[in-house]
Amino acid sequence: MMQEVTIYPGEGEHRRNTTLPPGANDAMVIEMWLRAHRSPRTRDAYHTDITDLFDFTGNKALQELTLLDLLDFEAHLTQEGRRIASIARKLSAVKSLLTFCYKAGYTQVNVGAAFTLPPVETRLAERIMSESQVACFRQGWQRTLYPDFQRNL
Repeated sequence: MMQEVTIYPGEGEHRRNTTLPPGANDAMVIEMWLRAHRSPRTRDAYHTDITDLFDFTGNKALQELTLLDLLDFEAHLTQEGRRIASIARKLSAVKSLLTFCYKAGYTQVNVGAAFTLPPVETRLAERIMSESQVACFRQGWQRTLYPDFQRNL
């Protein structure tokens, strides 16, 4: 006779919180997540992003957020006229927090894992200059600063 093996927890079973202190709440978890980021500018931006999410959802608890909340938040940001890159960065911060919550055992499900970020056009190639462009730039720059300079580069 084969023994049944449970791969996923059944109804009523909960993940154990093994990394957070007893009585952890949203504010404590967010503070821990923010502290993991070294740059003060990053922490400030992420704090603003999460505050925007809470303002939009009416301060819905992290454990109560759903995929629909994230989709509605994205639509809201789009309706505000934000650029796609800004929306993607803000939603990336939200997904990062939700992943942290799940890994720390604070939430049962990583809602952010089911959410796909909007595609962002990469425009880096438009800003990269070829060697000939750099040479022309340097020659023009030298002629401007040193009009009597006759050396070819």
